[in-house]
Amino acid sequence: MPYHPSHNSRLLAASLLALLLSGYLFATEANAQEPRDVSEVNGGIRVSANEVVGEVSSVNGGIDIGRGASASTVDTVNGGIEVEDDATISSVQTVNGGIRIGENVTVNGSAQTVNGGIRIDAGGRIGGGVETTNGKITLSTVRVGDDVVTTNGDVNLYGATEIGGD
Repeated sequence: MPYHPSHNSRLLAASLLALLLSGYLFATEANAQEPRDVSEVNGGIRVSANEVVGEVSSVNGGIDIGRGASASTVDTVNGGIEVEDDATISSVQTVNGGIRIGENVTVNGSAQTVNGGIRIDAGGRIGGGVETTNGKITLSTVRVGDDVVTTNGDVNLYGATEIGGD
């Protein structure tokens, strides 16, 4: 085949374009695996069952973490938080709302609320403390790594609940 500069230039350009696009696609795939953060103002948030997300935050709306889901920090102002069974989160906190944590949920950090109660069901594991101001705490066969504290509320312990702090 005879040498044609235009064919070689086209081949070189096509090869460079393919290389560039494959690098872009690889970078997009790598970034797609990072958990996305979810936030909302004046509305609630629902994380689907088994979904993996980063930080979840809301103002004037509740948050529901689905069964088996995983999230980083979960926090809201003026809304309650429900973490369904078998989920894993880093920490959970709310102001003006309660927290309900389902069965076999792992919270690596703490669970905190101001003006709301906290209920943690059987098999729950809290790495840090459980704390509320103006609310009741109910723990049913839960392991807490640090203190359990309430101001202006009762603490109810059921089953084989273990508290690592004071």
